[in-house]
Amino acid sequence: VLRRLLDDILGLKKLKAMEIPIDRAELEAELAGLPELTFGEVVRVIMEQNARHYGKPRWGLKTPGNELFADAIFAAYPDALMVQLVRDPRDVLVSARSRGWSPSAVRNMIRWNRSTFCAIRNSARYPDSYLVVRFEDLVERPEATVREVCRFLGLEFTPRMLESPDQPGWSGHNSLFSDVSTRGISRSPIGRHVKHLPPHDVAICNMMCAGYMRLYGYKLDTVPISPADRARALAQIAIEWPFWKLRRIVRAAAIWAGLHDPLRWVERQRAPPRIREASRKLYSIRREPGDGA
Repeated sequence: VLRRLLDDILGLKKLKAMEIPIDRAELEAELAGLPELTFGEVVRVIMEQNARHYGKPRWGLKTPGNELFADAIFAAYPDALMVQLVRDPRDVLVSARSRGWSPSAVRNMIRWNRSTFCAIRNSARYPDSYLVVRFEDLVERPEATVREVCRFLGLEFTPRMLESPDQPGWSGHNSLFSDVSTRGISRSPIGRHVKHLPPHDVAICNMMCAGYMRLYGYKLDTVPISPADRARALAQIAIEWPFWKLRRIVRAAAIWAGLHDPLRWVERQRAPPRIREASRKLYSIRREPGDGA
């Protein structure tokens, strides 16, 4: 079983693409010496080996969606520390569309609400191990925010943390917008929805996420919304919300039944790269000349 598990983990396309050096023999020897073998221990040993290779004393993961599995993560690693970023959902929608991900405003807001609910629940459940940071605070007050994160993680703050890493192929950001500074932390991504989202999409975000948005200090009146836009937003929510909720239930049932891999294969066939690229271009039309990379 362990051999099959390692075959699956080390055979992941993303792991191969990152070219993370893993010594399979050393990995198996270290795992064989553990008194109790769990999936969490397997991941820990892999990550510690990778950290040692780069001369790092600690390891970490930057994985979207980890907030949904905080209970399992803390069960596997009781001394773990988690930092979650919360961002204006309207700007999140702009970013998702620029990448060619799901263009549905309703689906993205369902995800944002779920993630933000986890931020509130997890920070209350694990007050000493969970930190929630607003994206806007990070880019508007970078030094103060990074210092706060360092204190939480037990790291020593250095000014270089506010600069872009000096390494090949890194431009200083992963944005597809050309208005982001290539050095340091840029505040350009704040409020992009004012220029790049139609009013009815802004209305969808405001209607679906108003409670959490107010809780985190996001203003709802950033864009004028007409009665017609509100009516269109309500109609779209009424049509799409049940569909995406039902889809989530079906997906959970498929995972429970062991059909997760076939389901992922069907999804990949339905949305090949050319379709995602077409979606990204469609929602990039609203950019003004010079705004797109």
